[in-house]
Amino acid sequence: MVQPNIMQDRLQELFPVHYRNGNILMIHTFQLPIYLQLGKRISLNLNWYRNAHYQTLNKTKREYEPMCGEVFKATKIHVNYTLVWNNNRRTDFMNWIAVADKYFLDWLVTWGCIPDDDLNHYDACTVACLVDRTVKESYIIAEVEILE
Repeated sequence: MVQPNIMQDRLQELFPVHYRNGNILMIHTFQLPIYLQLGKRISLNLNWYRNAHYQTLNKTKREYEPMCGEVFKATKIHVNYTLVWNNNRRTDFMNWIAVADKYFLDWLVTWGCIPDDDLNHYDACTVACLVDRTVKESYIIAEVEILE
């Protein structure tokens, strides 16, 4: 028989509860790609975004979607981004986060998760980076906190 404390700890691991200012937060986690395959492999970073043709930008924005996560409804959100980098090469991780943030917020609006991605509905974001050489391809974790 499983001890109640052990069971409660295990439930906390499987279904973590997050708090802000004493209130329980609803958090939805998404895994975002940093590459898209549209005829050729495209690195979705600011260096590419700056030089891309507007038709290519439009096509990649339409094709962009999270690799996993579920749709929700909210009126105001905060997003925590973590770039999971799979090698020791140097990178400016904000170049990756900036494009992912734009495409992900547009995806949330398109799917009706939030009414708009303006200041009234998108509070802020936090960013972090970690190196994990065990993953096959780098990606971004987006944790969406529902504020309202």
